[in-house]
Amino acid sequence: PNGDLFRTFNECNLIVTIQDKIKPTLTCPLPVTIDCRESIRDLSTFGSPTINEACMSTLDSLEVSDLDRCGTGNIFRTFTATDASGNTGSCTQVIIIENRIIFADSNIIWPMDVDTNLCGVTLLPENLPVGFDEPIIEFESCSLTGRSYTDTRFDISFPACYKILRVWSVIDWCQFGDNAGDDGRFT
Repeated sequence: PNGDLFRTFNECNLIVTIQDKIKPTLTCPLPVTIDCRESIRDLSTFGSPTINEACMSTLDSLEVSDLDRCGTGNIFRTFTATDASGNTGSCTQVIIIENRIIFADSNIIWPMDVDTNLCGVTLLPENLPVGFDEPIIEFESCSLTGRSYTDTRFDISFPACYKILRVWSVIDWCQFGDNAGDDGRFT
């Protein structure tokens, strides 16, 4: 036998490419319900997701508000984690904003009665001293209020000029309207 047969050998090269094909998984903070008077300036106070990812990832967030003119509704916080291979995973947290304290007559400081010897334009609300001029609305966040007045003039015998019966109305448009009856109107 020939001795060269035993000297043969095989050589093999192998190139291994490691790929991350598994996307990150996120667990979002639980939904939260808050009152419309609470601050929503810093949404991070409502938590952040936990990320399950073998490699490094970056986290982005997008907030979408679906709030009505009275400040109630929902905020959707969508978190997206992206790993170095471009795989993404996401989850969404919902922040529910509701009005827990409804605007009421007790939130209105009505103007006081005024007796004066003055007549004419000086009796318009904008010309009267504070406290006698117009209603003061307290605790107005989460409400959409408007105010107006009507005057009924009664002529009185000399030396008085006349008497004005001024009726103020305050409406909270968050309560008053379609199918709400007279709720939200205060006089």
